[in-house]
Amino acid sequence: MIVVADAGPLIHLAAIGQLELIHRLSPEVLVPQAVFDEVVVVGAGLPGAAAVGTASWIRIVTPTRGDVVAALLGGGLHLGEAQAIAVAVEVGADRLLIDERQGRLTAEAMGVAVVGSIGILIAAKARGDLVELAPHLKALRESGLWLSDALIARVLLAVGEHSGG
Repeated sequence: MIVVADAGPLIHLAAIGQLELIHRLSPEVLVPQAVFDEVVVVGAGLPGAAAVGTASWIRIVTPTRGDVVAALLGGGLHLGEAQAIAVAVEVGADRLLIDERQGRLTAEAMGVAVVGSIGILIAAKARGDLVELAPHLKALRESGLWLSDALIARVLLAVGEHSGG
């Protein structure tokens, strides 16, 4: 499976100690240079920086289609999101890992399948890598990923857990 990652899932899953779940999706995960710089260089000392910087299964790539990146930037995306979508299109990725709504909608409109931090956790629970999602969703929220109470309740219901709230 070819997987490309944007910054959000790398940062949030690393912050809750679950970065390895991304590696379980694919033996190698492609990370655009701008995303790597955002997480590791600009984000030095922040959640995810060290873990992403030392992950042997991450391969840093640069999109070859600057015109696609420029068009995506013109559409209001940040550089990391634009590069992640461009790389996903270029390599025919099976999944683009991205949390931001505008980036997800843009990628889907370009025919790219997307999954976010929550989707990675759901897949991990389905594989048996996680026993329950509730504490991980709470940790994601505490790490800075905006999750409404309604979304958390829907996710827990979908995986057969009670929201307890």
